[in-house]
Amino acid sequence: MHGPYPLGGTRWWLRDGERIEALGPEIERLLEDLAQGRLVDRKKGRRKALFDLQLGAPDPSDYLLKQNLHRGSDRLRRRLMGSKSRLELERAERLAARGLATPVPVAAGERTRRGLLDTCWLLMPLVPDAIDLRAWWEGPPPSPRERRWLAQALGALARSAVDSGLFQDDFAPNNVLLRRGVESELLMIDFERARVLERLSEGQIRRMLGKLDREMRGATRADRMRFLVSFAGDRARTWWRLLATEAPQLMARDLAHLERSLAGGARRYVRFEDADHRGWHRADQPRPSEGRPASGMTSRLPPVDEREARRILAKAILLFRRGLGPSPHALVTTPDACTILWDLPPCPAATPSARRVLVHRLEGLGRIEGEAEADAVGQTGPLGVERGLWLAPQRFTVAAGPRRGLGA
Repeated sequence: MHGPYPLGGTRWWLRDGERIEALGPEIERLLEDLAQGRLVDRKKGRRKALFDLQLGAPDPSDYLLKQNLHRGSDRLRRRLMGSKSRLELERAERLAARGLATPVPVAAGERTRRGLLDTCWLLMPLVPDAIDLRAWWEGPPPSPRERRWLAQALGALARSAVDSGLFQDDFAPNNVLLRRGVESELLMIDFERARVLERLSEGQIRRMLGKLDREMRGATRADRMRFLVSFAGDRARTWWRLLATEAPQLMARDLAHLERSLAGGARRYVRFEDADHRGWHRADQPRPSEGRPASGMTSRLPPVDEREARRILAKAILLFRRGLGPSPHALVTTPDACTILWDLPPCPAATPSARRVLVHRLEGLGRIEGEAEADAVGQTGPLGVERGLWLAPQRFTVAAGPRRGLGA
């Protein structure tokens, strides 16, 4: 990385091998397009934006421009430490030099006002024929052969990341690119919340792998074991036990974080209140009318206070993210009841085998109060196998403790 270079009232750093004489005019042009509103934001976040664009130096090709806005005390801290974009460029170069498969950004830019950091940009080459792993995994079900390849390739990528010193605190499938072709490959991206260390501790590795595991909804035991064999070789079963210990601890941290987010206004769930009805509904779906959905299943509970309602909804969301429950459309409280509205058509009770698997997995994360029979429904999963879904988050408590076996 070399720089900074003054361009259009901003400062830019370029990756090694890039020439300011060739890239400088292109950056000045994109800054002008950005100022004139000629670039289309495809992310539309509060502080983040993502623009598609094309540059002509040295050859015409497609790029992405990631923008971060800095506010409050973060403006001074980032001015002293370096912006997210500059640090991400530096990390990507170091990791690529250590052998990690990652597309290195082209340039990072910063704009300051009155001595404080205002905005930063990261200019990245668009990887052709690539899709982020989350979109691919949650799309049409991959074939058994594709699943086997993915488990092995993802395990090898995780091993390479650890060996290169990457501590990725946001190790999730959307931060991995799948480049398809005759020889498909996986690439690590997005090091905004990462650190590059000389060596990772076992606890740091456990945290990384635990976060990846929680996001791979629908992964089977065979998928997970193939991943761990590729990652750890003959220590795969040891790592299985370590991740079984990590899972409820991570669940507890996620629950505390999500409860705080729902109290202050989460991005994906909108708080509402009118007359005797109050609660939350998913931001991408309409608000429920008088506590009743147009269709789908509901769970009606005794009345609870706001704090308990928030905890019940948070547990329902986290169980859905781990593939153990349906997605909650909304939670509505009234003086007489608390009602969870599920994005789930009416389903029969789970078969005994699907219920046993579901309970076994739930007990790997906490404990169930009472019997499981009445609150487990069955639904056909992506592999054509019935899976159980849990409809009673109020009867599930997140807790670390002894589990009944390796499968939990």
